[in-house]
Order: sequence, then structure tokens, then C-alpha cells
Amino acid sequence: MANYHQRFSFDRFIKTVDTTLLTRYFTGHKVSIPAGIDVNDPTEAGKLIIGCPHDKQLLIDEELHRVNDLAMRQMEKVMEVIKKYNIDYVEGEKPATTSMRVYFCKNQDAFDELYDHYLYDIFSERMYYYQFDGKAYKFTEKNLDGRVDKFQKEIEDHFQKSGKGEDCI
Repeated sequence: MANYHQRFSFDRFIKTVDTTLLTRYFTGHKVSIPAGIDVNDPTEAGKLIIGCPHDKQLLIDEELHRVNDLAMRQMEKVMEVIKKYNIDYVEGEKPATTSMRVYFCKNQDAFDELYDHYLYDIFSERMYYYQFDGKAYKFTEKNLDGRVDKFQKEIEDHFQKSGKGEDCI
């Protein structure tokens, strides 16, 4: 899969996120923070992550990249989501902190909406658009009616099983 993340500097990111939010993030992932540890110190934060099982390290790395992606490329949409979901916001705070606030929103739809928009934005840059010649295509002429119906049913089943619900069909 192609790399869809923005530039990421762990040191810069850790230094810019609000200490309370970063502490909340680590404790939410059951990463114990010994007394006297500064979670905004990249070296100490890195040691906390390295002390985790490998699968948790990968999860933390991916989530921090996602928050960074939003901070770097989607701040206008972040602010829309902040307003839409009534998320507390401190004027003038660093973008990474604001994005992390959306991550912690009680309504998981807030972060999902924001990240879905980000993915659409970056992948739509690579989409190709084709013009059809205006003819009315008839699937029956090519004996494709059954295949089209089968494909539509498979798509519907996929989204039903993924828990997306009727609104995605």
C-alpha cells in the first residue's frame, strides 16, 4: 500500500502536543508512566513506547501519524469538526494539540469523519476521471445483467458485514 502519511517528526510532534492530552493518550493505551517522566520529552516518550509489546508500538505509531496528518493538512476541517461536535478548543494552541482533542472526542464519529475526509482528500489527487462517449450502455447486450446484480449484492453484503449500516448502501 502506498504511504499516505505526511512528514512526521516524532520529536517535534511529542514536543508540541499538550502534556495533559499526551498523558491521557498513553494511559488510555495502558502505558504506565513512572513518576517524574516528562511525556513531552521525545527521548522519554520513545522509551515508554519501546517498552510496549510490538503490536501496541505499531498501533501507537499509526495513531500518532494520523493525528499528525490531520494537523499538517486538514486544520480547516479540524476546526469544522471542533465546532460541529462542540469540542473544547484553546485559541492559539498548536495544530497537533487541536487534532488530538478531536481524537479524544467522546463521539468517535468526529475523528472518523475527519480522517475519512483526509483520506478522500489525499487519494482523490490520484484519481483518474474518464469521459464516456454518451452512448446508452445496455448490459443486456453483453449478457452482463446477472453479473452487475451479483456485484451490487456483494458490495451491499460487504458494507452490511463491516457494520457501516444501511446509510452506506
